[in-house]
Amino acid sequence: MVKDNCDIHILITNPPSLFDISTILRTLYAGLGPSCWRVLITGIKRLPIKLISDSRVPVDVVKRNVVLGGRLEDFIRKPLVIVDPRGKSAHSVEVSPRCILVDYRGVISSALDKEDSIRVSSLRLPSITYEATGVIYEFLIRRRRTEVSFEPRYKNIREAIYIAKKLVEAIKTFDNYAIFEPNTVAYVVRRVYLGHKLLLDPVLTRININHVSGEVTEEIHMKAYSSYNLREEGSVTIKLVGNTVEIIENSKTVYRFYIDPVQRKLCIDRDYCIRGYSDI
Repeated sequence: MVKDNCDIHILITNPPSLFDISTILRTLYAGLGPSCWRVLITGIKRLPIKLISDSRVPVDVVKRNVVLGGRLEDFIRKPLVIVDPRGKSAHSVEVSPRCILVDYRGVISSALDKEDSIRVSSLRLPSITYEATGVIYEFLIRRRRTEVSFEPRYKNIREAIYIAKKLVEAIKTFDNYAIFEPNTVAYVVRRVYLGHKLLLDPVLTRININHVSGEVTEEIHMKAYSSYNLREEGSVTIKLVGNTVEIIENSKTVYRFYIDPVQRKLCIDRDYCIRGYSDI
């Protein structure tokens, strides 16, 4: 029996090739990260190295999230949607599935109780694999909401709005990871602090990427000098950890922002967000 607390189960039955499996796995990992999903595959007895390589999903994630064989009745959850090019448009279906069935031969899906399942399509393509990726995107990625425990912090709301608008413009992608352009961020923060008679000078940027969790940590370190006599007055650090951005003065957080990667916006607090970045 499959025992876990995952939000969604994907059941793939008798896939025609490793390409089809790797495409679905890659979609899940790229869209949801290492959790919280579980895939059950029937029709193969072991996980070929080529499958892991082609999907580009980390080995630890595959070992934890992919199951071969097992009792289908222990894996299927309700609400259940079945990928079917002739089904209802996924966009029009309001249900939030806990299980998605990708049944290449149609044997399993035809035996299920119609009252307990909904057949859905994405673009009505002849390819079950591409239909499956479209359905996964619609239900699990596009509709996904990032739950953030907001703890807003800013010492000047007008400055916070200005910084947030400029930070949105500085978010770029590097090998599919969201990072800030260090020089752009440094310029923006420097302009703000000039109004406080401080000159900031960037000295070091550190970027760390966790290839399993997908989390990015970025730190832009700046020295602060008096604009009167260039005497050193401490330091300012812009820190990105996951979806949280902080501006730290001498170890004290003075501004905190939140990135919503799904809605593509940056928030000062729960009720004030700025949209703008579109290349992620």
